[in-house]
Amino acid sequence: MNLYIGSEAVFDVGRTKISMTQETHYPWDGRVLLKVGPERTKQFNLKMRIPGWCKGFVVSVNGLAVADPVVTDGYLVLNRKWRHDDIVELILDMPVEVVASDPRVKANEGKRALQLGPVVYCLEQADNPAIDFGKVVLDPEYEFIPDKGSGKLNSMVILNGRSTAGEELVFIPYFAWDNRSPGNMKVWLDIE
Repeated sequence: MNLYIGSEAVFDVGRTKISMTQETHYPWDGRVLLKVGPERTKQFNLKMRIPGWCKGFVVSVNGLAVADPVVTDGYLVLNRKWRHDDIVELILDMPVEVVASDPRVKANEGKRALQLGPVVYCLEQADNPAIDFGKVVLDPEYEFIPDKGSGKLNSMVILNGRSTAGEELVFIPYFAWDNRSPGNMKVWLDIE
């Protein structure tokens, strides 16, 4: 399993048909529910990708926590005799992170960006009309708060933050900028 997106698939493992149904709101939260449905009991490895940005996760099968999950080459490996309607629940930790750029990018020295799971965020003028984009400095002590987007950002997660000057800031997913009205945008911000 490489991509976490609501889906259904049917395929063969050896001579056994396997159906899988995936339910998730990823990338907006880290919960992935996978229903495994072999036509008959079948032993095989189920491999689920653990993204490089993920620093922790929990996994359960049929409501029972997997005590010492095995991760090999970036994949959680669950080896068992799978039965029809087994349910795997994977929860990827997705805290808001303040991240630095590669140190070779000199233009970003002393700057930081916000990331929630795989999604990078930006400030956009549409949500921050009174902010001087050239002078805004992130407050490193502020705990950024995920919130529900609205309008064209409906079903997305936005982040609420604060500058060192006490200005309330709204961050949107970087990929969604410039979809509501033209204006300034900034990903890499100074931090105190």
